[in-house]
Amino acid sequence: MGYGMELLDPKLDVVFKLLFAAPANERLLVSLLSAVLRPAVPIAKVKVLNPELPKDLVLDRGVRLDVLVELADGARVDVEMECDAQRGHGARWLYHWARIFGSSLRRGEDYAELKPVVCIVFLAAKTERFHARYSVREERDLERWARFLRLDAASALDSLASESPIMAEAKHALELLSLEPSAQRIAEMRREAELLRSLDRAEQRADGRAEGDAAARRERADALRGSIVRASALLGLTLDDARRAQLESSNDQQLQALLDSLLGTGAWPTDG
Repeated sequence: MGYGMELLDPKLDVVFKLLFAAPANERLLVSLLSAVLRPAVPIAKVKVLNPELPKDLVLDRGVRLDVLVELADGARVDVEMECDAQRGHGARWLYHWARIFGSSLRRGEDYAELKPVVCIVFLAAKTERFHARYSVREERDLERWARFLRLDAASALDSLASESPIMAEAKHALELLSLEPSAQRIAEMRREAELLRSLDRAEQRADGRAEGDAAARRERADALRGSIVRASALLGLTLDDARRAQLESSNDQQLQALLDSLLGTGAWPTDG
């Protein structure tokens, strides 16, 4: 296919799930899992346990879009594309792993029945290194998947597809998905939701800074009032009700001007 169309971004979590949870793309999912896990026995078949999209996808901007996979031996692999770098920390993933691990044991079953659980998280953010384990084969396969998911330019898919049959298949699957109006619509809604979440976070940071600035101004005003009271006592000036009212009603800038005048002239500005 040509590139007259706009390809969907596989780094967007909803596109990632639509691509790898689709039954037609099982070979792509198997290849991706094999590149990361390096299993001793090749993965022949997988079962996606949560292929559907959440109903509250658009309304809930914090919804998970993971792909939970069961392997032939009962082990589970949870694969996720994380768009939000601020949520990219180990404690959150460990908690999610623990929930999957514990939920696989039914009441009355022995703990020996628990099956292994692996969480794979791709970060759509810059990191010092893209993986912690290396070998000749893994480094190459995983590098290809990293290049595919990064998708800096659609034309880069051509050279990537020429390197490996599975990459050619991944390219074709992404092109087919990008042509689907429903996928385009869902991806656009998800991008808007991610944008709104970023804006919400920016507003929260701004509100926090405003609250911090206001608190700092109140502290400064209280300190200035104390200085004015002490300076008045040293100068023998009486703080009558009018002057105390002036102190309470003045902001930090007005109080600073009052203190400067008081120290410079030895009298309250209203005293002439």
